[in-house]
This record gives sequence, structure tokens and C-alpha cells, in this order.
Amino acid sequence: MISPVTIDGPRMPVRDLVGGFIGKYRVLRQLGKGGMGTVYEAVHNEIGQRAAIKVLHAKLADDTGYAKRFLDEARAVSIVDHPGLVKVFDFNQSSDGTVYLMMEYLEGEPLWQRMTRLRERGERMSRPEVMRISRQLASALAAVHAKGIVHRDLKPDNIVIVADPDTAGGERVKILDFGIAKFNEGAEGRRQTTTGTAMGTPTYMSPEQCEGLPKISDRADTYALGVMMFEMLTGNPPFQAEGTAALLRQHIVKPPPSLPASIPAGLAALVSKMLSKEPALRPSMAELVLLLDRPELVSPSEHTGGATSARVRRRWATALSVVLVVGSGIAGVAAWRSRQLAPRVDVKPVVPPIAPTEQPKVEVPRVEPPKPPVIVVPTPPVEVTSPPPVTTKPKGVSKKGLGGAVKIQALPDKRKS
Repeated sequence: MISPVTIDGPRMPVRDLVGGFIGKYRVLRQLGKGGMGTVYEAVHNEIGQRAAIKVLHAKLADDTGYAKRFLDEARAVSIVDHPGLVKVFDFNQSSDGTVYLMMEYLEGEPLWQRMTRLRERGERMSRPEVMRISRQLASALAAVHAKGIVHRDLKPDNIVIVADPDTAGGERVKILDFGIAKFNEGAEGRRQTTTGTAMGTPTYMSPEQCEGLPKISDRADTYALGVMMFEMLTGNPPFQAEGTAALLRQHIVKPPPSLPASIPAGLAALVSKMLSKEPALRPSMAELVLLLDRPELVSPSEHTGGATSARVRRRWATALSVVLVVGSGIAGVAAWRSRQLAPRVDVKPVVPPIAPTEQPKVEVPRVEPPKPPVIVVPTPPVEVTSPPPVTTKPKGVSKKGLGGAVKIQALPDKRKS
């Protein structure tokens, strides 16, 4: 729970915090500094718990609006339960006027630092890594949007990558700094934003933010994530200019450049859609979570690392095994078919009637018997009639072989029935 506090009354000069105490926490060192406050590493004096303490700048502590915005940041994170958001333990104001947030200490690498490190080596983040980080961001922001909150300052500086062995790739992103988050209708602790004020970081601001429009929807965060995905894939953001005004104008009127041809067409189309000038044309974060799970957005040949890499390798090994088995089967069938070109036949010899004239002549050695007396008996003439020739054509294919014609009758092929 966030401790209720009233931020009113005079402010005292903020002391040098390093080496001192905020509550029971001893301040060890400064971690970073932003537009609204400074973040310190601290440790509990008794139990040794580490924490990150964000302290509102002294020059802003007298401004009730900034102090209340600080409180809104604490509320925004506390009402959304998601592992992708930094946890806030407490919000308070010390007796000397120091306004601070007590948050979980994150030991990891800021996204901007990883991108810079790779850029200096002439490298870029792999597509599977970009997809994994983008999906985790979309999941966390979908939970934030479901509570009616828009971050409005999504950028690599506000994202820390920490170790998490239970997630794909062994890493998890954490979103920080809800200092200018917008509470829409229905959100708990909602507040109104000054009309006509452009708020955000110019490189990652949506066109509607650049124009200072009063109604900023969750699609502004979609645009910012699209800019970050473009930068992670190519090493540079889609829009760059010398001055802030020129950069804002590019967001408003200039179409985003095309991604390199090496990027899968589906992924390039998705990033282009996220960078649409019209908010209604951009997908929601909930839709992005589903879209970023599509395998065709990542080249299967890329190494994904960690658990994801193992799953991809197993899938491709299985697919390769199937191809080999099917190929072997096809080769075997082809070989078998080559030996079985002719259908099975049952050969039955059929001997047609033999005409008398075609009877073979057998020569018998002549033996001279004793000559009997010669008796002459008159006999009538005998007419020998040959059987009529066979006119019926035998079925099948006739071939001539030894002993006459042979009839070959094809039987039904059981493999075809």
C-alpha cells in the first residue's frame, strides 16, 4: 500500500543524501538523475534489504503540481499487478521537505545501455531478442492500459533488463518512471492533464503528443514501442533531426522509413502499422501480445538463446526428422514401384483345336510283312472336312510360343482396389 501523504506547506532545502538516512534506509550512492528526480541506492539499516529511492528535485518540491505528479507515479504502479513493472513500497515526505518514492532495487542493464553497447561494436540486437523484449513490454503495458493508465514516456531509458531464469531467454524487462502517466476516465486516482501541453521524450512521442492534443489514448504507447522496435532492429530511431521542433514535425507529417530487406515482411508490416499517424490504425497492446507470438515474424535460422532457442532447435530437429523419414519412404516406394512396373498376371496356356492338315506327320519304319493274297474290295469315296477356323479373338494379349498360342489374362491389381 502507498502511504497517504499531504504535500503542502513550505519546503526546506534538500540535504546531501549520500551517507545519510531516509527513514530506516541508509543512502549508499546515486544511481541516476532525471527531469523530476534523482534515484539513489539504499539499504535497510536493520534487515539489509536493498531499495531504490527516487527523490523529487528540490526546485520542484515547492510546486504542488509536480509533487502530486510524483504521488500519481506511485499510485499508477501500485494499482497494477504485473511482474513487468517496478514495485513501489512507499511514498512519503520527510520532515525537511524531501518527497520520495521507495521502490524495489533492480540489478540489471538499462535497455538504452545495451543498445549503445551493441551499436559501438557495430552490432544490433537479434530479432528473437527484439521480439522477446517487445512482447514482454506489450504484456506489461496491456495490464497498465486495462486500468485506464497511459505511460506516455515509454523509452529505452525507462526500461531495465533483469535476470529471470523462469522466462524465455532468461531475462525480463521492468518498466520504470510513470511520472507523466495519464489517468483516463475510470482509472483510480485519475487526474487531468493540462490541455495543449506536449509531454514526453521527443524521439519517442506519438504524433498526437507532438501536437499537444488533450486526448491521449493508449495507442500513444503503441507508437512509442514501434519507435523502440525500429531502433532495436536497425540501431537508429526512425526519425532524427537537429532540433526538437523539426523532430516533432517529422512525427506528425513524415512517413516512417522502410526497414531493411533482411527484416521479415510480416515484422516490417507490424512495425509500420504501429507507427501509423492515426491512433485508430495502431494495434492495442493486448493485440500486440498475440501478434508478437507469431513465428513467421522471426527467421527460423536465427539463434534465440535460452529456453526459446532450445524449443526452436527441437522443433526444427523434429521437422528435419520427418522430412528424412518421408524422403526415405518415397525413395523406397519408388524402388519398389520400379520392380513392379507390370501388373501381376496369371498365365494360362490355351491350345486351340488343331486342324487335320496341321497334324504332324510321324514316320514309322516300314516292316515288310509276308505278302498275303491280294483281295480287291471296292470302297466309296470319303470326304474329309476340316473344322472351321476359330473366329473368336481370345481376351488379353496373345503371344506365340512353343506348342501354339498362349493367352495372357491380366488379373485385378489388389494394390489398386
